Amino acid sequence: MTFAIEWTERAKNVFDSQNEKTQKMIDKGINNIRTFPDYGEMLKGDFEGLRKLEKADWRIIYRIDRHNSKITIVALSRRKDAYK
Repeated sequence: MTFAIEWTERAKNVFDSQNEKTQKMIDKGINNIRTFPDYGEMLKGDFEGLRKLEKADWRIIYRIDRHNSKITIVALSRRKDAYK
């Protein structure tokens, strides 16, 4: 099963502001979770219910909605800023 991808406005703005090389790298990660949504690591504490996928020094933070076969990209951030 392939999941549809939705973006929060903030995550989409971060993606759009990146250069083409970074966008392609992030796209590869998103294509992985589109098919295998459990691929990313579950987050804990304040971020419970979200998952992260690490791509180089970037973190793709996302939420799975299995009922609607949808993944929402909640945030994109460099590792050093991801959980602030």
